[in-house]
Amino acid sequence: MKVISALLSILIVLIILSFPINYFKQSPLVREIAQLEPPVRFLDEVRFDSLVQKYIPLGIEKEHAIRQLESYGFDIIKSDEVPRLLECEQCDKEYVYASYQFKNIYIIPSYLVSIQMGFQNGRVSIIAAVLFHNHDFII
Repeated sequence: MKVISALLSILIVLIILSFPINYFKQSPLVREIAQLEPPVRFLDEVRFDSLVQKYIPLGIEKEHAIRQLESYGFDIIKSDEVPRLLECEQCDKEYVYASYQFKNIYIIPSYLVSIQMGFQNGRVSIIAAVLFHNHDFII
């Protein structure tokens, strides 16, 4: 009887976790990204720099941009590595990478959003944003 009860509990948890996440209840930036046409196949990516600039305008202070992205649910990493999407010779030495994972169901990541920002004198001077398949589960 305990085995059946345990199996039933596991089944209920898996069913709950398999329901799609409603991204339309998320931040306004995440809602707009969720409405973009997703990449067609692996190694494709969808650029949407201008959409991000609507929420993080060029010229705002670095710390304000970081706080704004964090409030939208993005994970932030500061790095001195030049992002592959940015070409900015005049940028400060520190760049910011912001990421967000879209999941079709709670336990399986499907798409990854990457926002890369460069700064001049502590202000946002360039933004690159892409949506692509999450390659973590590719063997």
